[in-house]
Amino acid sequence: MRVVSYAEFINDHPVGTPAHLAPARYLRELQAIGHVNDPTRNLAPVLEEQTARSAKPISPEKYGLYAYYNNLAVQLRSQGKLKDAADALQQAIELNPERWVPYLNLAIVLFDQQQFSDADELFLQAVARGLPNAEQSFVDFGALYRQHDAPTRAAALLEKGKEMFPQSYLIAANLGSALVQVSRYSEGVPELERALGLNPSSTEVLNNLGIYYAKKNDYARALDYWNRSLSIQPQQPQIRQAAEAARSRL
Repeated sequence: MRVVSYAEFINDHPVGTPAHLAPARYLRELQAIGHVNDPTRNLAPVLEEQTARSAKPISPEKYGLYAYYNNLAVQLRSQGKLKDAADALQQAIELNPERWVPYLNLAIVLFDQQQFSDADELFLQAVARGLPNAEQSFVDFGALYRQHDAPTRAAALLEKGKEMFPQSYLIAANLGSALVQVSRYSEGVPELERALGLNPSSTEVLNNLGIYYAKKNDYARALDYWNRSLSIQPQQPQIRQAAEAARSRL
């Protein structure tokens, strides 16, 4: 889980006027709101076993050739040969068009080539073909965009994830975060609150909503979120200090 710093709200000698924050610092901290996945986690290419069984009828020889091209593409990508990797994955898809693996791998290669629209389309095709744990993969792909300073693309992808998984807490929390990051507060904050409705015990979202409202100088609402978080998980010394600082400013 990404950890957000609450130190700026903690003051041994609180004063009556709120601190002024630099816009750049403000945006950096807002980027963490709702971002509940591991920020070091990225989508990784997937290798195939050449002896594995396909979900659809396909001869062992054809499956073995498909797996060869898929695995060759993974190797080529690791060598920086992105065009050759994409060509190999196109071959793999032609040989086994119902398998999700080459679509995901091609999406990653296209992302590397900054062909983002095509990468999104291939990723969605992988989901349509049974990508395991697709909700987490949406979050991971969105995180990849955000790590490359493309929060608008992350939000667009997560919107598609919301359409497919409307009850996903992970997608809602990260969509809200991405929307807030691009200053779409009227959409992002309600999405974070919707995430909280899907998972009321999420201390991460409670804490981060508290940060958002503290940034807006709405210390009463910030205190409400932090108190709710502390009622779920009392052992949060930073949150407790932030709550005390917010209380002193009411």
